[in-house]
Formats: sequence, C-alpha cells, structure tokens
Amino acid sequence: MAAMVLPILHSIVAVLTSKTRGDGTREPLVLDILKQAYLTLKKDFDEENGGFSLAPKFPQPLGLEFLLRYFHRTQDEKASEMVEVTLEKMAKGGIYDQIGGGFHRYATDNNWLVPHFEKMLYDNALLSRVYLHAYLVTDKQLF
Repeated sequence: MAAMVLPILHSIVAVLTSKTRGDGTREPLVLDILKQAYLTLKKDFDEENGGFSLAPKFPQPLGLEFLLRYFHRTQDEKASEMVEVTLEKMAKGGIYDQIGGGFHRYATDNNWLVPHFEKMLYDNALLSRVYLHAYLVTDKQLF
C-alpha cells in the first residue's frame, strides 16, 4: 500500500513546490484568476435572498470572505453588496437561532427562514469571522 501512495505524495509535493518561489513564499494570485472566481460567485448569486444557491441554502463563509477581500483589492461595490445582502438575510432569517445564538447548519428554503436544526461549531467559527470582517468593511451594527 505504501508503495502505491508514495509516488502520489511525491507528485503532490512537486506540484506544491512548483507553486512557490525559492524563498518559500507563494506567488501573488493573478487578478485574472481572482476575477474568474468573483464572476462565478456573481453569476450564482441570489439577488433576492442572498446566498449562492437555491434551497437548501448553506452559508458560504469562505466565499463571503473571498468577496470581502476581492472588494478590498478592487473596490468593486457588487462584491461588498453580495456579502451584505447575504449576511443580512441570514441574520434576520430563521437560520439564526435568536434564543440560543449561533447559526443552524443550513436553511431548507430559499428565504433562510426554515432552519435545519443542527449547529456546527466550525460553521459558526467561520461565520463569526466573516461577520466581523463585514462589520469592519461596512460599519453596519447588524454585523
């Protein structure tokens, strides 16, 4: 088994090594690559309810973090708007547990109103971070 896994690991290390400079730092991402990711999120964005899919709607904290960073880098207002709409709809919807605090795993409907009654610590950790960053960018008290 180890004989089969070792060549695969070596190829992964080679690819990762080729992506770094000799001093161990990574090359900065080219803006074109970032724009492609942004356009994909923009295309999938639910203008009415926020988020990037139909039901079931899962929070996408990493995508939202990306959009905040993209906004910081490009000042593209749409990137910030997508984050604001999504976070606001989530905070005001049933996915947010107003009694116990925190966010449920996902909403079973398009409007973030009907939660799936399960909370994940890692989701809430990522969401708390994205809400903090959104507050720093927008200064909105809701965040």
